[in-house]
Amino acid sequence: MDPLLIDVPERIETERLILRCPQPGDGALVNAAVFESLEALRPFMPWAQTAPSVDESELVSRRAQARFRLREDLVMSMFERAADGGEGRYVGGSGSHRISWEVRRFEIGYWPDAAGCDARYAHLRACARYRGAGAAVQRGRRRRAMNPTAARPPNINA
Repeated sequence: MDPLLIDVPERIETERLILRCPQPGDGALVNAAVFESLEALRPFMPWAQTAPSVDESELVSRRAQARFRLREDLVMSMFERAADGGEGRYVGGSGSHRISWEVRRFEIGYWPDAAGCDARYAHLRACARYRGAGAAVQRGRRRRAMNPTAARPPNINA
């Protein structure tokens, strides 16, 4: 089956997070989070070796949206859920990468911004929903950028 015919949710909402496909205009949000988290990201993410410009971050966001729609790479922007239920603070990125649609396998990667370490646990819950929401995944592998010594929050339910 052609991957373009596979319905993949462009937005996932949990009690604590909103994950959505990148959109034009996201570059400034992504850039600020990357800049703030660059030192923590550098050891884990090849793309985080130098600070990008806002325009470079905007290009990355727009390309990510295009690749999502083509089912080549399923990057999502992560936001805290605001009190009104809308998108709050941008807290990082997530994605399904190295996709093999033939066997329904991909690698899950994510990076919380420096202040969003709680987001990584809520993200795992959102990914579990995502995998059950149309992608019919057989196998997945996780790659993440985070401080391994960070304290685990007491409540990881999303």
